[in-house]
Amino acid sequence: MRDALNAISRSIFYSLCEWGEDDPALWAKEVGNIWRTTDDINDTWASMTTAADLNNKWASCVGPSVWNDPDMLEVGNGWMTYEEYRGHFSIWALMKELLSGNCV
Repeated sequence: MRDALNAISRSIFYSLCEWGEDDPALWAKEVGNIWRTTDDINDTWASMTTAADLNNKWASCVGPSVWNDPDMLEVGNGWMTYEEYRGHFSIWALMKELLSGNCV
């Protein structure tokens, strides 16, 4: 798939998902732009913080045009408080910030 997308004459954002099972942060930047680092989350503080903690292991593996993906935002789905949604959005934004370094 990567090769087919690279053959197109325009930039394409390629997202990979294998739910972090094979540590994609270590290899996926050679294939795509973003990769799931966790299983699916749900609209609870515990689920969101668990995903954030798991994703943190791979913080040093991001760089220009390549990111870790701890799953979608749950903001506004109705089960967390306003303050929890603010925290959730802020944590997800911070995780997308470029923190490139030596990938574990």
